[in-house]
Amino acid sequence: MACYFTYLHNNLICMQIITCHARTHRAEERLFLDCKYSSSINSILKKLPGIKWSQTHKQWHLPLSDGSYKKFSVSIAGIAGIDNAAARVLPV
Repeated sequence: MACYFTYLHNNLICMQIITCHARTHRAEERLFLDCKYSSSINSILKKLPGIKWSQTHKQWHLPLSDGSYKKFSVSIAGIAGIDNAAARVLPV
């Protein structure tokens, strides 16, 4: 499992990493989110505006915009880490 280590209440914990990939899907620029299955992460992602599940890619995706990315990153803060190196237009 891909994870990064951080401290929470003086305890070292492993947090899951969500990898972001920008790609065109059905003629729209979308931000795809790749991570191992987690019911807690899924329940957070389902609440994001504009998010959809791709049956083809088996990944969540949302509009490729700064606003969507900010809402995603704020909602997942403290739950998982974000690797956005592969997403070409997002802040690092």
